[in-house]
Amino acid sequence: MPVLKWLSRLLRGGRPPRIISAAPEDLERAERVLGEFIDDDRVSRLEARLERVRREVERLRERVRGGSQGV
Repeated sequence: MPVLKWLSRLLRGGRPPRIISAAPEDLERAERVLGEFIDDDRVSRLEARLERVRREVERLRERVRGGSQGV
């Protein structure tokens, strides 16, 4: 469980503990844990959603710029 606490603290932006290097078994365990939470399909869907949001934001910016120029 120390690896989970370390990952949790690291992901929250806290200061990581003083670890010089992780043992190979700790790295393997961390990869398994992260693999359970993040799969390629979920990442692809999130990237697609982010791209849609970016396009919508750009569309709204253009709309606002066009509206403020006409006033």
